[in-house]
Amino acid sequence: MIILLMTIIMMKKSIEYQSYRNTSSTTSWNSFLQKPRTLPGSACCPRNYFHAMDFNFFPKDATSLIINRSTESVLKCVQYWVNQRRLNNNTYPLKRLTFYAPVHGGWEPEMDGNTIVVDLINFAIHNQVKELSLLAMYDTIPSNSWVKLSCLPEPVFSAQSITIVRLHGFKLVETSSDHHQHVTFDFPSIEVFNLQNCYGITSIMLGGAKQLKEVELWFCFGLDKVHIDGSTTLELLSYGGEHYCEIDIASSCKRVKVFQLSDTDINDDKWVKSSFFGIVEQLWFNSCSLPVKTRSYLENLKALKLVASNCKIEFETPYLECFTYHNRPLKWAQIPLVISSNGFEAKLDCT
Repeated sequence: MIILLMTIIMMKKSIEYQSYRNTSSTTSWNSFLQKPRTLPGSACCPRNYFHAMDFNFFPKDATSLIINRSTESVLKCVQYWVNQRRLNNNTYPLKRLTFYAPVHGGWEPEMDGNTIVVDLINFAIHNQVKELSLLAMYDTIPSNSWVKLSCLPEPVFSAQSITIVRLHGFKLVETSSDHHQHVTFDFPSIEVFNLQNCYGITSIMLGGAKQLKEVELWFCFGLDKVHIDGSTTLELLSYGGEHYCEIDIASSCKRVKVFQLSDTDINDDKWVKSSFFGIVEQLWFNSCSLPVKTRSYLENLKALKLVASNCKIEFETPYLECFTYHNRPLKWAQIPLVISSNGFEAKLDCT
């Protein structure tokens, strides 16, 4: 059975749309969308108040990715409900649009993956969506089938309304090309920026992001440099990948509460000598190799956490409050901590 699920979440209430297709019965996608099934307890809530739209086109059986439903019909349905809100003078903005699908071409005979993504982004921008998530990557899809980032409409890089953006599984250039490129995102209201499994982006500029709180960069092959400008405090900065990436944070940022480094081999002192390390309050290493013997003075560090990480770095942390270590015998880690504070809490798990 292939299940397509689109959930429209109203304020405190929900309307659920489903289409089922099996050998014994077939439900018309278009006709079904015209007759939404109201969930129990939601009959008294006006349907035009929904503020989130989540599209999940993945079947439960991940080995079966052939979907023959029309994206155009789904968008028409969504547009209908948005128009209903406007006709009823609804002042609530469309807060979230999530799209999770194997947009790798051949999904629909009349539309390729790029066209689908463009339609959804234009819809999101036109309706001033605040949270935009385009999750095109899937474990069973080869990297040469990623959706091209170049297909994205220019306004998505400077959308005024967006506060949260997540882009997964995009590529900027063809795999055979060596001409990687720079991308500038200018989101004046952005709070969360998440980029994962994206290929071909050499450098990223996050400019004018005064409200920025979280930046997550995971396995973006080819990414060498990131510049963040505008925020005064970052709640979370995460990076995952095999190679070093230069992260430059403007001087206007006075504090990074948590910096998380994952799945990274550190063969020199570039990471620990990064300028922003001096304003980090919590430093987490997850599955990292840090064999370089060097010294790092972190005056503002309050918590240090190492998970499955081999480390020979000497941390001088005068104001450390908590040290956490998980996995592998402690003697393997060889962590010569130098601490001049009165005391700190230690949590050790060496099983």
